[in-house]
Amino acid sequence: MNKTKIILISIGAVCGVAALVLAYLVFDTISTTGAEREELEGARETLRKQVNAEIKPVKAAVDAIEQNRLAYEEWTAEANRLAARGDRQFGPTTDAAFKTFMVAEAHRMAEFPGGVEGKLVKAGFPFGFQQYILDGAMPPTAELPKLQRQWDDVTAVVTTLAKAGVYELQSIQIKDAASAMPPPEARDEQAGGRGRRKAPPRRNQANAAKEEQPFEVTVMAVEMLTRPAALVEALNSFATSERFVVVDDFKFVRERDDIVDAIGVDAKKQEAQAAPSGRRRRRAAAEEAEAQVDEDAAKKGKLAVDPLKSSLLKVTMTVKVFDFKTLEQQKEVQQ
Repeated sequence: MNKTKIILISIGAVCGVAALVLAYLVFDTISTTGAEREELEGARETLRKQVNAEIKPVKAAVDAIEQNRLAYEEWTAEANRLAARGDRQFGPTTDAAFKTFMVAEAHRMAEFPGGVEGKLVKAGFPFGFQQYILDGAMPPTAELPKLQRQWDDVTAVVTTLAKAGVYELQSIQIKDAASAMPPPEARDEQAGGRGRRKAPPRRNQANAAKEEQPFEVTVMAVEMLTRPAALVEALNSFATSERFVVVDDFKFVRERDDIVDAIGVDAKKQEAQAAPSGRRRRRAAAEEAEAQVDEDAAKKGKLAVDPLKSSLLKVTMTVKVFDFKTLEQQKEVQQ
């Protein structure tokens, strides 16, 4: 190969490399231009939506949004303050001292007035803590803070029912607070609503529960006998209480049907009259029918039930008492 061919091949190789570089630069420029064009179109579409939206992107709208945000923060702070105004804090105690306190308080509440021989509850009522009040068990030292709060909440609820004039408190049981609260997934769905991106899964459910529940709650299943006026008074007292109280799973029925009692036929009489046979049975049936007509005529227009003498309501409901730990947080800040 002579020198001329070598020079020509070198020139050709250089031109080829230059062509490749030029082609790459042209391709990169076209790609960059296309991406910038798409970005520009996206910005134009966003601007078009903002301009056509109900809230225009102008200073007056921004100022109004900021005012709404500040008003919402003030409302939230006031709502939290009102909800937490009844928060309680308890000092240190021992298992023996707390048990003595519970038994004394149980005896005191057992003397509240009511309809069971003049008392609100029957003798030996455990107030939801039979193992400590009646069975002689000692409260675990590790659970004393929790038990102090639960017992205080039970005392508040029983006192409210007694002041309202409830006839008889039949049962009160402490339920598991975790079972009464919706699971984290359900709270995410309720908060997120439709059309929103699902929250990422939590890595530590226990820590997440502690972080997302800045309150304590005592859940009580309550059964009682009462008249309507006392029931209304109790519900109003819960609604206006300083403690944050929620009444849930509310049901009530009459102990008996007053109207049926007023117009019905005594079942025992029917059984007694069903025994004779033949002519005696027909005669007894005729006499019963005639007597029933006379009784119905006597009762006609006299079936109004006196509310003060009507049968009691059997009420079952779940009462939740919340504590938002504001006093504990203040103590931690001071320390």
